[in-house]
Amino acid sequence: MRVRPPLPRPALAAAGALALTAAGCGPDAGQMQICERVLLALVDEPASVRVLERRSGEAHAVVIDFTQAVPEGPAQQGRIACGFAGGRFEDGRLTLDSVETGELGRLTGLSLAVLKRRLSLP
Repeated sequence: MRVRPPLPRPALAAAGALALTAAGCGPDAGQMQICERVLLALVDEPASVRVLERRSGEAHAVVIDFTQAVPEGPAQQGRIACGFAGGRFEDGRLTLDSVETGELGRLTGLSLAVLKRRLSLP
C-alpha cells in the first residue's frame, strides 16, 4: 500500500476554499423543495408536470422552469419563482416570502398566506 504525502498548507487552504465555494453555488435544496411543493399545489394535474430546470434566482429566490401536459394540445411551458426571507446561511431561509408565475403573476398577501397554510409552511 502506497501512502500519499500530505498536501502542503497552501494546497489545503485552496482545497478548503474551493469546497466552501462549491457548497454555496446552486439553488438551496430546502428552498427548492418548498418551491416544488408550491408548484404542484398551484397546478390542476400535478402528475402532468415535468421539471426542466431548477436554478437560483435574484436575491433569496429559486426558479423552476417546467412543462405541463395538456389533453388538447402540446405541453405548455411555465416558470415559477419563489422568494424567501433569507439566504442559504441566514435565518428565514425556509420562510416563503413571495411566489410569482407567468400565468398567475405575483401572489397577493392573502393568496400567499392561504397557500402557506395549505402547505403547512411557516
